[in-house]
Amino acid sequence: MAHPPLISVIVATYNRAYFLKETIDSILGQTYPHIELIIISDASTDNTDDTVASYDDKRIRYIKLLKNRGLPSKTRNEGIKMAKGEYIAFCDDDDLWKPEKLKKQLVAINGFDLCFTNRIYIDQKSNLVKKRSISIPPKATLSRLFLSNYITLSSVLVKCDIIKKFGGFDTRSEFQIGEDYELWGRMLAEGIKFCSIDENLVLYRIHNQNISKNLETGIKGTIKINRHLFHKYKISKWVMFQAEVIYSLKLIYYILNSHNKN
Repeated sequence: MAHPPLISVIVATYNRAYFLKETIDSILGQTYPHIELIIISDASTDNTDDTVASYDDKRIRYIKLLKNRGLPSKTRNEGIKMAKGEYIAFCDDDDLWKPEKLKKQLVAINGFDLCFTNRIYIDQKSNLVKKRSISIPPKATLSRLFLSNYITLSSVLVKCDIIKKFGGFDTRSEFQIGEDYELWGRMLAEGIKFCSIDENLVLYRIHNQNISKNLETGIKGTIKINRHLFHKYKISKWVMFQAEVIYSLKLIYYILNSHNKN
């Protein structure tokens, strides 16, 4: 009888012990139990060590980097190198999963290379926030991704050999905002097959601090990544023009909105 596939869950963290315990609980509480949880601390200085040490679960592998690298992409790539599973899943250190997330994704990913889901929003106290879910298409395409980033990192389940083939996340500093978006773009451009589950299986945490500034920085990063992918792959000029217009308008809106609040 074939053994159920092992899923390597990678959580990169830095000084988020106050959120990390709830994240770990949601991962260990999955209805699909065949996982290894790789937690990589980017030289955290808070009580992250104690938080992880409080668990007596052999599925947890904890690695603390001695020197802070400052880029989540580098920390996640360390986790990818260590992964033993047939599949890899990512979860940010402040996000949560619904219990059936991995089990549903393992069913859906049959015949595909990567599966992602929809999300709902929670605040810093884990209360649900009244905010519309993102619109995700039944079939992922690069042109659609250019117009709206509908893939949440904490929702992704991907074949381990596929993400290792792509070398993981790009660690260049200019992509530190949106390094996951850049990777999904490369994968789609090279024919990797994505599927989606339009269910809110991820609870995505919203932080109140500097929201307008973070959005502004994120949009600038997305524009930079779009231009990078456009030059690297043969992408329709019309799609690129649409993306430039959409994100430029978003940028103007958030800049004006930020100035009005100040």
